[in-house]
Amino acid sequence: MRAALILALRLVVTLALSASPALAERWIDGPLLLKENADLVTLKTESDGLVLQSIDFGNGIVIVCTHGECAGWDTGGPTACLWTIVTDLQILDAMCGFASAEQAAALQSVHLRVAAHVAANAVPPREVSELDDDFRQRLAAGLPVTEHGKQAICNWLLQPEHKSVSVLEELLSPASGQKIEAMLAEPRLPISNPCPWSLWWR
Repeated sequence: MRAALILALRLVVTLALSASPALAERWIDGPLLLKENADLVTLKTESDGLVLQSIDFGNGIVIVCTHGECAGWDTGGPTACLWTIVTDLQILDAMCGFASAEQAAALQSVHLRVAAHVAANAVPPREVSELDDDFRQRLAAGLPVTEHGKQAICNWLLQPEHKSVSVLEELLSPASGQKIEAMLAEPRLPISNPCPWSLWWR
C-alpha cells in the first residue's frame, strides 16, 4: 500500500512540476533538503530518463524532487496551504470587507501563528518578515486599481458558488481551530498539497 501511494504521489508531483514550476514548494530549498536527509532519499529513474529523488518522512509527508525543485504531499495537514488560504482570505477581505471585526482579528491571529510555524520549519528556516513581505506583495498585487474594478471583483467573489465567506467561517470554527492547533503543535515541513482546503480539511 505504501509503495503504491508513493508511486502515485511521484506521478502527481512530477506532473505538477512539469506543468508549472510555481507549484514547487516555495519555502523548501530542494538541494538543501536532500542533503540534510540524504539517508532517507530514494532514487528512481523514469522511462524518459528523468531522475526522481523522493523522501517519505513517515509522518504523512512525502517529498519528490527533480532538477533542484521539490513538490510535496502532506496528509496530516499542509501548513503552506493553510498559509495561502489564510492570506488569500485576508486579501479578499481587504478588497471586499466581508469579515466582521471579530472575524478579521481572529484571522490575523491565525495568520501570525501559521507564519511563525512556516518560517521556523522552512528549509532553511526563514525570518517571519519574509512571509510578511510575501503577504504584502500579494496584497498589493491583488488590490484593483479603480473602485469600479474593486466592486466588480467583489460582486463576483462574494457569490455563493465562490465560497469565500463559508471558507472563512469554517476556518474560524471551533472544529477547525482544533485541527489548526494539532497541525502547529509540532515541527512540520511547510507543504502546499493537497490544496485547496476542501481536499484535506473535511
